[in-house]
Amino acid sequence: LPPASDSARVNLQNVKISKDGLDAEVAYGAEDSMWLDVQRKQVHLYGGASVQYGTMSIKAGYILLDYNLNEISAQGFGDTTGQITGLPDFKDRDQSFTADRLRYNFRSRKGIIYTARTKQEDLYVIGERAKFVGAKETGQDTSARNTIYNKNAIITTCDAPHPHFGIRTRKLKVIPDKVVVTGLSVLELGGVPTPFVLPFGFYPVTKTRKAGLIIPRDFEFADREGLGIRDWGWYQPLSQNADATVKFRAYTSGSIGSTGELVY
Repeated sequence: LPPASDSARVNLQNVKISKDGLDAEVAYGAEDSMWLDVQRKQVHLYGGASVQYGTMSIKAGYILLDYNLNEISAQGFGDTTGQITGLPDFKDRDQSFTADRLRYNFRSRKGIIYTARTKQEDLYVIGERAKFVGAKETGQDTSARNTIYNKNAIITTCDAPHPHFGIRTRKLKVIPDKVVVTGLSVLELGGVPTPFVLPFGFYPVTKTRKAGLIIPRDFEFADREGLGIRDWGWYQPLSQNADATVKFRAYTSGSIGSTGELVY
């Protein structure tokens, strides 16, 4: 007889890995409670819920982890006073945004975000409904970027929950740390569209100097001119040591003006 052993040996050479399996571990937890639905292959996380998968992490008040669909759903969680807390906070490498609720698929690296809010350098991008497409890394290449497609979005430098001004567009594409591209857009003040229309727009969001549209940081009310907006214009690098800036101002009374600046 072979000698007795306290441990069992298993030959894993013939073990087949499911094609539907994920390529990384899914770590999850919750501060309040969680329960496992074995029949439906679901995990419910309540209060301070979090999920980590590769470079992606999601924190929210409530998270549903569905292993059958390889999908995650996240939204806020009502506390004892009835207030909704813990709105979803999504991060993937340098990209991050908050939302009212979201869905994300691990295998496709795609998701749907409702009322998505993200910050790109000095710009805030707020979309009614957005599609998130995660970058697929190959080998050691980590230069691929995530992409966000927004519907009925506003781009602004105002950090208020409901922006006082901005550029409203039906379609918007965000490539983090590179550019924000918009379709037909209108300038919006206090939630009211203005006659200023842009057929399209390119807004560089890199950390280096790039030509692009200057979005005003606020609007004002003047006794004679009425409601207006200032410092809306264009920035253009001319060389390593020189750049030019043109800014415009316009008021509801019809008064308009412009200024230019050349710096060397």
